[in-house]
Amino acid sequence: MDLEVALSALRDDDPTAPGVVLMATDARAGTVAATGTAVVEHSVPLAIDTRVYAASLAKLVTAACVHRLAGDGRLELDQPVAEWFPDLADGPRITVRQLLLHRSGLPEYHALRLVAGCSVDDRLEHRDVRRLVDGMSVWFEPGSRVSYNNTNFAMLAMIVADVTGESFAEAAQHLVLEPAGLVGALVKEHSDAVVARAAAGYVRDGQGYRRAVMGLASTGDGGLWWTGTDMAAFGRWLLSNPPEVAAMRERVPLPDGPLPTLATGCTTAADGSWFGGIAEFTGFAAELRVYPEHGVAIGAMTNRQDGRPGRRLDELARTLGLPEPVAAALPVRREAAAPSGTLVGAGGAPWHFRPGDETSSDAASIEVAVDSLAFRLVPTADGWQVDGMPTHTAGWEGDEFVVRDRSAEVARLSVVGGDPLPAASMSAFTGWWWCASARTALQVAQDGGELWLRRGQAPREPLRPVGARDGRWVFAAPWGLLELDRDGRRGRVVLHRAEGLELVRLVEPSSP
Repeated sequence: MDLEVALSALRDDDPTAPGVVLMATDARAGTVAATGTAVVEHSVPLAIDTRVYAASLAKLVTAACVHRLAGDGRLELDQPVAEWFPDLADGPRITVRQLLLHRSGLPEYHALRLVAGCSVDDRLEHRDVRRLVDGMSVWFEPGSRVSYNNTNFAMLAMIVADVTGESFAEAAQHLVLEPAGLVGALVKEHSDAVVARAAAGYVRDGQGYRRAVMGLASTGDGGLWWTGTDMAAFGRWLLSNPPEVAAMRERVPLPDGPLPTLATGCTTAADGSWFGGIAEFTGFAAELRVYPEHGVAIGAMTNRQDGRPGRRLDELARTLGLPEPVAAALPVRREAAAPSGTLVGAGGAPWHFRPGDETSSDAASIEVAVDSLAFRLVPTADGWQVDGMPTHTAGWEGDEFVVRDRSAEVARLSVVGGDPLPAASMSAFTGWWWCASARTALQVAQDGGELWLRRGQAPREPLRPVGARDGRWVFAAPWGLLELDRDGRRGRVVLHRAEGLELVRLVEPSSP
């Protein structure tokens, strides 16, 4: 690979900002290039031998470990996970293969921590993840659908450790990292462990960046630190197509026929032209694509969460003559129909829409707020575009409002039907609600004409009535939804990768 090919996509980057590593390789040799800063506060440059957090690309290593053990006859993919998780109520119904395919039906453990009032920055050790797993129950029938989440691969790491009798870090080292030639890679298993020669992660803060705090030490779903040189070596190993890689790439149809892009251990393009992984976590983002028909692997990783490695790989793929991503049909703008009020996605995150300022020249725009993110949609001839982000488009597909980055779907939103709960009836839903999966109690309180929610030790937050569906009142919190039965006795939490966490009323509201 020509070094100039890789460098051409990096020349315009600010060398003082958090950086990016880009690599391209064939089965014999490759090129790695880096630019920007590893530690902004001390002006430490990002180099090809700087360790960068791989985030969810660690799942590729975990899957390879599992398939290596299966190939050696030390475990079977169709074994129930109850063998390793006897306290998991649904363990007999979930298999190792379903964990690899993200079809276990178990909720996202990060979501459970969010319900409990924790932050993703809080320290988390293996015993904490194990405690959460043991208390889980499925929210859809195992094998019936796909829901990408970290719980599946955190469990797989625990299974690898149990089968080998080693820590997952030790097992990953001799099963995959050493055979693949990753000399600088390591798995961090304790939150207070120090990773030498590591880049710090950063998130946007106004016009600049602030350093992200990382307290996690979960492995299997993450925990891997590696260099640009390691990423290239791993790409070459994936191109060599050992039996475990072939097994990782297997795509299995769902019972009703669709063929998901999540294979038995990796992500694939919709047309099968590449396989690999996509990753993003606090302060870091990465992507790895392997094109087996072309004998090429490309990858990008960055220590800024908004570094958009996929865009860089699109540019590099075009430079190398690799297949263009499969384009989905663009959303269209219905005549005289702009989204307004609150729309929700399948994962529960509420998106709040309001018209732009009529006093400005951009009165036809739409102001959007979702969680802590705010942006503006500007009308175009065939839809809307995110202001300042020309690749992000939005529009209606039937009754759903879809936001895309090029062909990649960012969000698919729908209107919650019915009128919201009247203010006069809000007091009927105050009190304490127990979420068994998160092992925490939620408090709903009323202050004047407003409802408030408190999760664990987190500050109270507004709970906005937005409508009704399936016999339940729907309330939007900043991070998800509460759906409470009209009789005020049961309900559920709806949030990303954990759509059906059941709630039971603990304390009835006091009588006036």
